[in-house]
Amino acid sequence: CCTTQEREQEVHVPLGLPQQVTEEKVRPLAAEVESQFAMKYGTPRQAPLEFVVLLEKPGASAPLGVDVDISDGSHLIIDKVHEHGCVPRWNQANPGKQIKPGDAVVEVNGARGSSEVMTSVCANDQVLEVRLQRAAPAPGRQGGNSSCMASWCTVGCLTNGGTAPQVV
Repeated sequence: CCTTQEREQEVHVPLGLPQQVTEEKVRPLAAEVESQFAMKYGTPRQAPLEFVVLLEKPGASAPLGVDVDISDGSHLIIDKVHEHGCVPRWNQANPGKQIKPGDAVVEVNGARGSSEVMTSVCANDQVLEVRLQRAAPAPGRQGGNSSCMASWCTVGCLTNGGTAPQVV
């Protein structure tokens, strides 16, 4: 590959950082780069939290006690949790795993991808295994208890497309 003359001119660089570059000097630079990136592109969004609840209705026609928005066609977005029904009972019995406004139902008893089909399953089945997603709190927000979809929303708020929420 190299002639004898070229090998004699090779520069040998020691491994690691040069002595004048220290971790104390690099950390502030990295923080500055992250800050500039965040100002230009925004902060990275976190994946939504996903959890499963098991709801048992006293009868197949018993109400769940929630209003849902079906306007996106593929999820049931919880608009309101009422005082009576299966969901309020679940919330009272499971304070660490409550269903809240803004949560998105993504699957019911294996049905997913169609808000119409999931609504039908909720209306007709007595036992419901419900998979929900909750948007991770936006950076700097505490609690995440509002109905804002935070990292899911691309326009700043979630609207129901002019349709009334559906009571399930």
